[in-house]
Amino acid sequence: MMSPPPVAGSGGTAPLNASRVAYPAAGARRPSQIPGSKLAEAPQLIDMIIASLVWGLHLTILLNVILGYYEYFSGQRLITLSLGGDMVVMGEWRSSALLGHPLTASGLVGAYIFALILRPALCPQPVLRLPLIAFCLGSLMVFGGRTALVTVLLVIGSFAALEIFRILRGGRTSLPVAIRASAHDPLAGA
Repeated sequence: MMSPPPVAGSGGTAPLNASRVAYPAAGARRPSQIPGSKLAEAPQLIDMIIASLVWGLHLTILLNVILGYYEYFSGQRLITLSLGGDMVVMGEWRSSALLGHPLTASGLVGAYIFALILRPALCPQPVLRLPLIAFCLGSLMVFGGRTALVTVLLVIGSFAALEIFRILRGGRTSLPVAIRASAHDPLAGA
């Protein structure tokens, strides 16, 4: 049976211990910092994987929302609504889409709207993010999620009120926001 390798500077008698491993000298490169090595490409690969997962999530939720609109306006169910796996519900006006139950779908879409509002980095282009939020807000009525809709609207309203309060207290705002606000307010130019 082989014994573990000795730790440098221990005289060759101490076993290798994670807390006693000597760190490389200052300025030494880790394998992930060596140009041309496979590990140097790992951070870019991880970023690409995360970006593709984020866009996959966007597309999955959008597919769910589009299917919800289709089910609502056509009256056809693509996925049947069942309770407990045994009883199939017929004649339900609310869409279920991919998730199988309308309230599950409205809860997920409500959480997705919160994510888009609270984490703008998920969809950084406002030209894309704002219509996406509006499209998903409309789907909450299609799924019959009144509570999710009211909760999302209350949170959006509270964020807007806090931002207005911050600006009224003398907080800074960006120039494009001030221009848009003065263009929409007829009293701002007077």
